[in-house]
Amino acid sequence: VGFVGVTSAFAQLLTFDEPLLRMGAMLRNRIGRRTSDRRRKEICYDLVGCFPADSPLKKGPQSPTEVQTQFFLYTRNASGDLMAYGDDRSSLSKSEFSPQRPTKFIVHGFKGSGKDKGAKLAIASLLRVE
Repeated sequence: VGFVGVTSAFAQLLTFDEPLLRMGAMLRNRIGRRTSDRRRKEICYDLVGCFPADSPLKKGPQSPTEVQTQFFLYTRNASGDLMAYGDDRSSLSKSEFSPQRPTKFIVHGFKGSGKDKGAKLAIASLLRVE
């Protein structure tokens, strides 16, 4: 009689906690997905960020050195100082950049250039207004 009582109590406990068991399984599933997302391979470049290495495209993004990424700093005092990519930020430290002033970024589109007419107009407008 004692064993049967324990068995029925155990069975009752299982049916009572069924929603909790399902919730636990759901949480384990979510945690598993997050962990696998963290293991996803990425290609990372200093200053420009990380990109998924498992993209549907055949080739991943080229390094900024390969495509000759350039940044230009425009201020009211200096016009178009080149900030060289990968120079350990030495060009930035020698520039007119001030972290206390508002900073805006203009990003041209794919295959565009910072020398495009639209980019130059945006730069002139921002420097005039701000």
